[in-house]
Amino acid sequence: NGSVGRVYVYHNTSYSTRAGGIGLSWGGSPQTNAVFRNNIVYTPALTSGGGRVYSIYTTTSNTAIGNDLNYDLLYRSDNTFLAKWANVNYYSLSSFQSASGQEINGIFADPLFVAPSAPPSRNNLRLQAASPAIDQGVPLIGFNDANSAWPALGASGLPDMGAFEFDSGAP
Repeated sequence: NGSVGRVYVYHNTSYSTRAGGIGLSWGGSPQTNAVFRNNIVYTPALTSGGGRVYSIYTTTSNTAIGNDLNYDLLYRSDNTFLAKWANVNYYSLSSFQSASGQEINGIFADPLFVAPSAPPSRNNLRLQAASPAIDQGVPLIGFNDANSAWPALGASGLPDMGAFEFDSGAP
């Protein structure tokens, strides 16, 4: 959109079972300079009409300009990977990584939330002890490192992916 600054998207948990939901998405006019780290994106497999639901979705050909996605956990409810990057479909995380250079340290796995399908007022998107998101994030200087105001580091010295740190229970 012509803006100069970077947009940082750190430690979010996006959970949707709604048909037609999309994970990380941007399209239309070029969106550049976005940095995604330590997020969890959980999407359903199909729309209500049977259409595809993407974990990552971009349609612009210059998507790669300044965008940097890494150390995120992506998951679709049918345990299949699907991303669209610069208007090309990818059906495995490894093919997406090779072609785009994005999510090199990304994970495709069920995040193992505590109670994701409870009624919305009671669902719990904290991580179970066996979650593959635990201690798989990257320390971010001034944001979640040991010297920051929010030192969200697990026992290994690494942060968890998503909004909730398993060891402390604090976001």
